[in-house]
Amino acid sequence: MKKYSNHLINETSPYLLQHAHNPVDWYPWGKEALERAKRENKPILLSIGYSSCHWCHVMEKESFENEETAKIMNENFVNIKVDREERPDLDEIYMNAVQFMTGRGGWPMTLFLTPDLLPFFAGTYFPPEERHGMPSFRSVLLRLAEIYRENRSEVIDSVKEIKEQLSVMAKLKKGEREFSFDLLKNAFSEIERRFDSENGGFSDAPKFPQPMLIELFLKYYNATKDENALNSAEFTLKKMAEGGIYDQIGGGFHRYSVDSKWLVPHFEKMLYDNALLAKVYIQAYQITKNDFFKKIAFETLGYLLREMTDPEGGFYSASDADSEGEEGKFFVWSKDEIEKVLGKEKANIICRYYNASKAGNFEGDRNILHTPFTVEEILKQIAHRFQEDIKDNNPLSPPFIKGGDSSAHTLKKGTSEGFSIKDFESLLSESKSKLLEARKMRVKPAVDNKVITAWTSLAISSLAHAYQVFREEGFLNSAEDAASFILLNMFKNGRLLRIYKDGESKIEGFLDDYSFFISALIDLYETTFRIKYLEDAIKLTEKMIENFWDKEEGGFFFASKDATNLISRSKNPYDNPTPSGNSVAVNSLIRLYRLTGRKDFLEKAEKTIEAFSLLLEKVPSGFPNMLSALDNYLSTPLDIVVIGKLMSQEVDDILKSIFSKYLPNKTIAFIDSAEPDLDALKLVPLLERKKMVGGKPTVYICKNFTCKTPVTEIEELEKALEKL
Repeated sequence: MKKYSNHLINETSPYLLQHAHNPVDWYPWGKEALERAKRENKPILLSIGYSSCHWCHVMEKESFENEETAKIMNENFVNIKVDREERPDLDEIYMNAVQFMTGRGGWPMTLFLTPDLLPFFAGTYFPPEERHGMPSFRSVLLRLAEIYRENRSEVIDSVKEIKEQLSVMAKLKKGEREFSFDLLKNAFSEIERRFDSENGGFSDAPKFPQPMLIELFLKYYNATKDENALNSAEFTLKKMAEGGIYDQIGGGFHRYSVDSKWLVPHFEKMLYDNALLAKVYIQAYQITKNDFFKKIAFETLGYLLREMTDPEGGFYSASDADSEGEEGKFFVWSKDEIEKVLGKEKANIICRYYNASKAGNFEGDRNILHTPFTVEEILKQIAHRFQEDIKDNNPLSPPFIKGGDSSAHTLKKGTSEGFSIKDFESLLSESKSKLLEARKMRVKPAVDNKVITAWTSLAISSLAHAYQVFREEGFLNSAEDAASFILLNMFKNGRLLRIYKDGESKIEGFLDDYSFFISALIDLYETTFRIKYLEDAIKLTEKMIENFWDKEEGGFFFASKDATNLISRSKNPYDNPTPSGNSVAVNSLIRLYRLTGRKDFLEKAEKTIEAFSLLLEKVPSGFPNMLSALDNYLSTPLDIVVIGKLMSQEVDDILKSIFSKYLPNKTIAFIDSAEPDLDALKLVPLLERKKMVGGKPTVYICKNFTCKTPVTEIEELEKALEKL
């Protein structure tokens, strides 16, 4: 029996439930708490975080579980706890306030509000005792309670400026010039100047993956054939996947690296990071045909399917950085632990590959596994060490012999023959499987198992792209299961909802929920050619325009027109760490225009780009996905129509050929010659008057609304695609 329970006890958010037994009298954001603050004329202490946030856990243990601190909070404030992943609208508004008031931001976010919800003091993490120039949390509480009690009129006056500033920050200023490809050129030049040529990436420590910047570089290469863009993207993708930020044993990427070399991660894993990164590795593979990128994409999606999939079809939000009270404990290894799993001789080779040592590279003797050496370099090291052992008459770790059962390698004493790349890769695969099984026995980090519509939609898109390129049925099945999950569970009264957990869907969807899911539905249409996906995408787009469109300035608000208890209504413009809802909406509107011919969709896309144009000029690195959407808008329209029997091998070969190419701004549609879909013919003008030629599956490639001679042979198709 817990000693304390508060108003969070009936919530579904894992983050809120983590605080349900604090001695703090926490409320969720809602009518009860807000009315109490007004009724008692008490200030609000607003704490915003998320379940996998390390410093949120630290502040909880230090302050929110402390009875004396809780007593001060309960006597002087109405305490409200918010999960930023459930309420990104509140998170954005009050993060703007924190940044305006302090010059920095982060989580946990700590704000003190008037009963009218206006912030008069803000910060992030506060320690329990004064340290490093930061005041103690208790001293902050006592001082602010005193100020509000004794100088309330001054507090009310001070929040007026903050309210005005938040209103200014919520508005976008339009640029004066027309948007053109110069915006993309300038953006590439500005971002390229920050490229880390030694380690990859576009910043110093801490280092975030930034998949949208990499995708922008791939699109820029596609448009200009500038090798610098491709080289920077490839190098960054390679360095990240070789580093400790990548889970070398289980696949998938951690949140970010605290150092500049991608070695030491902050160990939480986010669904959105892995969905976006898997997609950009797939795109890199399309361009380069480098199997390394394919491997990382497969392993990353494999992690999502293995560990982050809800049994009903959606995807979980995140996994924690901590287990057993220690950050990273689940993921790191001592050399002794590896030897115990693999045996000493095999472990010696695997530890060389993962650069794991007795001394360790993390805390104590533990190692963050990473791969600074290529397989060829490892084989040279093994051969060199073997020769040294022979010279010293001390054969310690002879290589593996060729042949035999690759799942049960044997060692041959006193010889160096026959240890090939294939042998090493077989050993590596076997060893990773054993280490993964051994790791499953550890105490696992907590998983935030709520399903978020927007983030699950990103996973759907990545899985759809993976199926397009690799033709693995499992990817498509999972993508369609997730889409069905949202369509069945995340609607209420014709509107999209944001959160699903424990059989309950709640919270009105925000712009990113609508725009990301619309994009995923278009991706599924262009993967399966089921017209229902396109019909649903169009209906949701119409609903998005109805509820989020800014009729005066253009662009989409983040919160619906029906939103209440918000002190401002912004457009959430930036593309980091997930794409902005506006940038995804622009791209989807362009795609829907090219599929359906609806000019009202194109006009909305144009007005949104116009609303963002000044920001695109001034700070392009903050808008990589909007710049990618601009690239789609400016590019010569490329439409592909395929006609044939959908389930036939001939059509599958055609689709393999098309999807193997990196054609990021294409539109693709399909007519089943055996059973033409009349709804598709009505909805998609591209399909009009397209017929098979000579009774064979046929491809029409149309550029700038003009179709070339239809193609019926794979060889002809390959040549035509190479010229695009």
